Amino acid sequence: MSKITLNKPVFDSVVAQALEANSSLQVSKFHSTINKTNLNSIKQQLQALKELDSLLTEYHHLLEHDLQKLSQTGDQLVGYDAKLAAALLK
Repeated sequence: MSKITLNKPVFDSVVAQALEANSSLQVSKFHSTINKTNLNSIKQQLQALKELDSLLTEYHHLLEHDLQKLSQTGDQLVGYDAKLAAALLK
């Protein structure tokens, strides 16, 4: 009979890589240094960049939460696997 289990080290490695990629999102922040301008196109571009920065920050937080939940789910799966294996051996 074959065995189906979660390969926890590989799973944790993939989650860790995703966490590293997510942390790189946090590094790129937009800081506007142009405060006074009469050019509407510049104002619109600055506003678009501020909105993009806000969306990236929100995405970062959502992804961080999802990755934490995924890690917890992996831990739960390992526990369920152990319980199922013990029940089948009885």
